[in-house]
Amino acid sequence: MNGKWKMLLIVSTGSHSAMKTTTTSLISSAPWMSHEDKTRLSNTLEDHYCDHLGENILFDWVEIARKALLEGTLETQKTQAGDVLVDPVALLEINSEVDSTDEPEIFHGDTLEDRRSVFQAHLAEVHNLRQVEQVLNRLKTNRKIAEATHNIWAYRILQTEPRSVLLKDSADDGETYAGTRLLHLLDILDATNVYVVVTRWYGGTHLGPDRYKHINKVARDLLECHGYIKKQGSATNTKGKSKKRNSPSKRN
Repeated sequence: MNGKWKMLLIVSTGSHSAMKTTTTSLISSAPWMSHEDKTRLSNTLEDHYCDHLGENILFDWVEIARKALLEGTLETQKTQAGDVLVDPVALLEINSEVDSTDEPEIFHGDTLEDRRSVFQAHLAEVHNLRQVEQVLNRLKTNRKIAEATHNIWAYRILQTEPRSVLLKDSADDGETYAGTRLLHLLDILDATNVYVVVTRWYGGTHLGPDRYKHINKVARDLLECHGYIKKQGSATNTKGKSKKRNSPSKRN
């Protein structure tokens, strides 16, 4: 990749609370961009954030930055070298370089059933936000997963270049606080470069707080199965009614 045409978008997510999440962005490592262009893009990102308070807008930000990057570099190249164009894909470096065909392998954990509600975790090793989006999109090509009541997710990505940055985010998908709790599990385990999705199929009976135990249970079991947790003796017991465990971890 030609290092001249690149941009690094650093996203800093503040502490989660029941009311709001504070998110800021910083455009760096783009010396080819003018100060005016950087300011314009920063304002666009900020406006989009303000228009979608409380929503997950990281993927939107990446797309906005990508379009600005392509438009800006192509225009700059035209100015500097006549009508010479470059491959747009080769211009993009947001978070890290990644082959668009290099999708992460997805692993599926055991299912857990309680009062006809079924929970299942899915896991993939990820190193950038594009891979996070790839994993979720691929999971949803499975009709059963796409039509589930909730697909709760969380990720933590540790990037070391050009400086150490920890990216993390979560989504409840309608299961209030479930995404935040799942991210908290990843935090206390200090699990990095991992994306966990927990699918719940609602069985018609409210489970109360037990549903959070089950979500973290299936996620923790799959994380342990794939080496994200150091074994410390006996596994944690999850109490509940009519729980069933099925099928070992599978690949996709």
